[in-house]
Amino acid sequence: MRKNQRTSQWAYFRIIGKSHLDFADIEHNLLITPDRKIKKGEKYKIVTAENDSLIYETTLNEDEDIYEAIRRKAREFLIYKDYLAEISKKYLICLTISIQSEFAEVCFELPPDIVKLLASLGISIEFSVFSWGGVIGDG
Repeated sequence: MRKNQRTSQWAYFRIIGKSHLDFADIEHNLLITPDRKIKKGEKYKIVTAENDSLIYETTLNEDEDIYEAIRRKAREFLIYKDYLAEISKKYLICLTISIQSEFAEVCFELPPDIVKLLASLGISIEFSVFSWGGVIGDG
């Protein structure tokens, strides 16, 4: 993605319960501490959560880009590959990449090694794009 002060991006991994999420089982077997637990019906930001979710955020270190942050966080899940395969039968596991931009055109490239890493873990990819529709050169 092109860097610009008028564009921001972040990513997080989510485990989403299609009906109910067994928080205790996941936290017992997946020894990565979630950044947030959201229960169905709870207010989250400006919406009411439609599903139970566990959120595992990627954090950018000072000298790294979003791609390295995604790689680093995805590698944490590698030792739990079999468990992820097991729970993916009843839960959705995905990487959400969010992009906000003041521009109408938004581009995001996902390097092949990240796609391969996520595929090996059975993690789907979701893009959430918010654009205010400006054009480069406007104001």
